[in-house]
Amino acid sequence: MTATQQPDYSAQIAAVVDAKLLELATIPVGVLSGRRLELGGDKAKAGDYLRRAMIDVGERVGLHFLEMTPVIALEQFCITAALKDHDVAGLLKSLINSFMVGYLTPETSDRAFAHLEGLEDIRTRVATHRAKQTLQALAELPISAAPTQH
Repeated sequence: MTATQQPDYSAQIAAVVDAKLLELATIPVGVLSGRRLELGGDKAKAGDYLRRAMIDVGERVGLHFLEMTPVIALEQFCITAALKDHDVAGLLKSLINSFMVGYLTPETSDRAFAHLEGLEDIRTRVATHRAKQTLQALAELPISAAPTQH
């Protein structure tokens, strides 16, 4: 395929977003799946918002980032940003740019790195907390609904 035959960037982003939304449609909402947050109100408007937010991430942060981000994490990030009235792609760009500027400056590189380690510590604590929530949710399932092992 020549360069002129390749789909344009916007079409590539739209295709990735459509695939992510189709994947989300197969995943139940709830603690067990990690889809703990939902947008209330009109389901069609919520879906339109998610689509627009994900396209914005692809356009402003990049197609590769959009492709590689797990769909549930992306959805939940978009919902949290909506609930807090924050710009989804703007948050991600600011995080990257702010860290880069702080890290590349000799006077602040150690402090920037310490903040990165702090975020990684939060991520670890969240994973531990969510694992406990998942175990609790599994324990509360009726025996007939619990996953079976073969």
